[in-house]
Amino acid sequence: MINSLITGVDIGHYSIKAVVIKPVKGTLTLSACRELIIRDDIFSDNHQLNHQEIVNKLKELRKALPIFSQTVAISVPDNSVISKLIQIDKALSVQEKEYAIIEGFSHQSPFDVTELYLDHCDLASLSSESDQQSVQVYATKKAIVDSRCHAFQLAGFKPLFCDAHSHGLVRLWQQAAQNQARYDWMLLEVGQTNALLVRDFITGSPWCKELAVGTRSITKQPQSELWGDAVEAFANELVAQIERQWQRLAREEQASIRGVWLTGGGANVPFIAQALQLRLKRRLGLECQLLNPLELVDDSAAQDGSSDSSSYGPSYGAALGIALLGLDWLRGSGAA
Repeated sequence: MINSLITGVDIGHYSIKAVVIKPVKGTLTLSACRELIIRDDIFSDNHQLNHQEIVNKLKELRKALPIFSQTVAISVPDNSVISKLIQIDKALSVQEKEYAIIEGFSHQSPFDVTELYLDHCDLASLSSESDQQSVQVYATKKAIVDSRCHAFQLAGFKPLFCDAHSHGLVRLWQQAAQNQARYDWMLLEVGQTNALLVRDFITGSPWCKELAVGTRSITKQPQSELWGDAVEAFANELVAQIERQWQRLAREEQASIRGVWLTGGGANVPFIAQALQLRLKRRLGLECQLLNPLELVDDSAAQDGSSDSSSYGPSYGAALGIALLGLDWLRGSGAA
């Protein structure tokens, strides 16, 4: 039985966010959540971290978290992950399957597989008569993962699990859909530099779309008479990009979607939620609600008054999602 604390950590361009959860008698308890502001040059162009800067901040984070919360699940940026769909023979043994996946991926990868960490998940077969198995393969450079793990280790943490940022959001979608019985909703994370639109399916790979629009253009401006114009322009551009993705869906897929959950740090920017709610309803007929991810777990244990879960809860979506993936991994259910 898993009863240990696990901490999900989301390192963004402007802050580090951490969520500590613990499984208790079939439920999840929120032990703590923290956010530390960092300099905007924490990342280099090749996804590496400013080493000493991040180690110092992670040490500060560790001291702010509860005791015994050093086990962490972390993420890497989606644009550092390569994803390929390959076909292998269903009749292969476990060892043969691993070899076939590596061999098949190597023919599609621009990088030497010895430089990469690989992960994969089997996709549901459309036909039981087929002798082929569809496998979704994910890869990222070892240097990217290792640099993050090393920084956490130097700060006194114990890295347990690493996955793509969007996979944490998919896991958050799963938690929200189950909690609210709304499997016909999408999840929109609004960030400083981009936005991510995700939804999971019973069969096939999750649907994840990165949208090249973020709130940085708004937050860099003073809150003056120009603030409203900036919010309007941002909301119009974001909904226009969502609409372009929407138009690529089949009619039956469009009909199966009822609404959008709004989360991410950008969701806390004044008037953003209201502007998006208005436009999504008017242009796509979709409901839009602000999602506080921390309300998806029992927060009765977080009584120290410093978790600020009510005001800034949407900011912790990715951190909670990656923590849930880490917990899944501990439980042995696995995660892509």
